Amino acid sequence: MPRFVLIDDHPIVLSGLTAIFRTQPRYEVVATGATAEQALHLVSATQCDILVADLHLLGDRFETIPRLRKLRPDLKIMIFTEIACPSNCLEVMKAGANAYILKDTSTDDFPTVIEMVLSGNDYISPELSPAISQTKETRQQRQEQLASIALSLRETQVADALLNGASNKEIAVKLNLSYKTVKFYMNQIMRKFEVRNRVEVVLELQRLKN
Repeated sequence: MPRFVLIDDHPIVLSGLTAIFRTQPRYEVVATGATAEQALHLVSATQCDILVADLHLLGDRFETIPRLRKLRPDLKIMIFTEIACPSNCLEVMKAGANAYILKDTSTDDFPTVIEMVLSGNDYISPELSPAISQTKETRQQRQEQLASIALSLRETQVADALLNGASNKEIAVKLNLSYKTVKFYMNQIMRKFEVRNRVEVVLELQRLKN
């Protein structure tokens, strides 16, 4: 019998979700919670099979989902959300979720979705499919654009240090450069990537490496 942990900070939503699952004789709701930390604790304490969680309750979802995945590699993670955002969906699935389900999904569809996930398949609400295809195409175009950008040897060294979390001052010490020179190279990198600050540089470099 599949064992579920349900996470949502709206009592009415959580109560309704619990009731839906309990109408299915072969499903067991073993715990409920309202925060990311409770999700981590309950997944560990109950040894559940599936976590169903609201998207925004995972806090930094790109940190929480990998933590859940590391804690329980076999855990199925289903995101249950009202946010019909293709980019959010893609990022969450990439982070390790197994399903992205919109909250207006018919309750009659839940057993089918759950069985798909338990069988090892991923699921995304069909309403998102056209937008996701377009988003993927846009990202692919940006990936190709990024791949065509040529950084000099020194710019590459500065970029690598930045990816490792170094500040401009730390980069200057590491590469034996002046602080002003590092700022010059950073401005060159930002110009080539067509971004405005260090944070956006890091995001573009991560996309390039992925």
